[in-house]
Amino acid sequence: MRNFFTRRTAIAALVFVLAVSALAGYVAPSADALPSNEVWTSFYNNASHDVLIGEKFLLCSGHRGSWGSTSVYFVKESFPCGW
Repeated sequence: MRNFFTRRTAIAALVFVLAVSALAGYVAPSADALPSNEVWTSFYNNASHDVLIGEKFLLCSGHRGSWGSTSVYFVKESFPCGW
């Protein structure tokens, strides 16, 4: 009889551990910290920066965006948040 309860307890513990492990994946992810700088990257058509062809940005609110095209000719500017 004792062997039955020991086995039953072990099975219950295993089921509990598996259930907790499965639920751990469903916990809400932690929030990322907001950036300390706003970052703008401007892309140009050539090394002389004659024509602006696109931009990417990261705002202080954490939002990201872009438009146009990217290239190897770019200027990255950074501005502190809260200024």
